[in-house]
Amino acid sequence: MAHKSPTEGWRDTITHCGLQLVSEFETQVRTSTMTAIYAATGVDVKPTARIPATSSRPPEELDQEWHEQALHHSLYADDQSFLIIPPGSGGSSFGWVKVKDPVGHSLPSRIFAATGNTDFVAISTDGRRLCAVTLEEDEYWVVTHEFA
Repeated sequence: MAHKSPTEGWRDTITHCGLQLVSEFETQVRTSTMTAIYAATGVDVKPTARIPATSSRPPEELDQEWHEQALHHSLYADDQSFLIIPPGSGGSSFGWVKVKDPVGHSLPSRIFAATGNTDFVAISTDGRRLCAVTLEEDEYWVVTHEFA
């Protein structure tokens, strides 16, 4: 029986998160995945919002806060697409993929349901605006950043 590596199922993960894959491996992005990950998780990061992690499942407040920040910081392109590092183990090795979110709500909870983890990094298609979720000790952080 052949076993898939954790990174081989990234397309399935995108689908299980309720996202629609628009295009794979966006290479002309001004912000590298590693730069974006550091902007979301680096030592000097200050969260835009903090939500207590009081249970093993992400709270509804996290879902609402992420979507409010994504809208406020113009994450979505005119066609409602954005870039995301495939959530889950090894996703950063693929780089950015362009997706749309036809569900339109509860993305952190859907990512958690698909991967067992809420952490993810998304940026606008022009690579300038980031909106991410990380779990830091006993809080979920929604992190936003604008790249120059």
